[in-house]
Amino acid sequence: MTKGQHGGARPGAGRPRGSASDAAKRYSEARARKETALAELREMQAAKLRGELIPADVVQTEWQHIAAIVRQRLLAIPAKCAGQAAHRPAAEVQGVLKAEIRAALAELAQTPRYER
Repeated sequence: MTKGQHGGARPGAGRPRGSASDAAKRYSEARARKETALAELREMQAAKLRGELIPADVVQTEWQHIAAIVRQRLLAIPAKCAGQAAHRPAAEVQGVLKAEIRAALAELAQTPRYER
C-alpha cells in the first residue's frame, strides 16, 4: 500500500492488553448501578401506592398552612386577653395567658392532617 491509503498497522493502533476486560468490568458495574436505581425507584413507587410516601409539595403546603394557623393564633392572644388582663394582678394575667395559649394549642392539635 502506498502512503495515504487505508489499511495496515498504524503506530498506537489497537488496544492495550486488558482493556477489554476493564471495559467489561465498567459495563457490569454501570449495569449493576442501573439495576439498583431501578429497584429503588420501584420500591418508592410501591411505597407511594401504599400511602407510605407523601409528595414533597403536599408536605410543604401543609406545613405552610400549619405555620399560618400558628402565627394567626399566637398573634390573636394579646387582643383576646387585653380586656381580661386590665387592672388584674400579675398572677391572674399569667393564668389568662396560659389558658389562651392552651386553647390555641388545642385548636392546633385538631388541625386536619394529610389524608392518604
